[in-house]
Amino acid sequence: HSVSSKAVVSTQSTGHKNSPDLKWYYMGYYIHSCPKMRYKSQFRPSFLLCPRKHTWWPVEQCQPLLDQNKFVVFDEETPEEAAPTEEQLGSLKVLLTSERRPCLYSVYKVIEESDPYEEFLPDFVRLAGLENAQKICVYV
Repeated sequence: HSVSSKAVVSTQSTGHKNSPDLKWYYMGYYIHSCPKMRYKSQFRPSFLLCPRKHTWWPVEQCQPLLDQNKFVVFDEETPEEAAPTEEQLGSLKVLLTSERRPCLYSVYKVIEESDPYEEFLPDFVRLAGLENAQKICVYV
């Protein structure tokens, strides 16, 4: 096993002692074409995130597809998310530049004169998914 896989095993054992309800461990990015990252797919269970639909898929199902193409949408069944509404965009957390603190985007638009988030946020939501985007404070 590599140093990285030993670190994962160590983290799993100490993490379980400190947090017995810990169910998932994020091992970072997985680049299928990078041989040094292949060890990550050997841990079970192991899942990859569909880059378009934001659903999780067993790595065993994904590997044959990734052998054929560098970019694969694993989930062909789930419909694409609709473009975010103004209300959904307003519920996102962004950095209030003047005070260096997080606030809702709907508040930011009222307080700040310039809006560097206007073009960025809809794409961010499309790429990250609304549920994930609502968990992050965005700073442009």
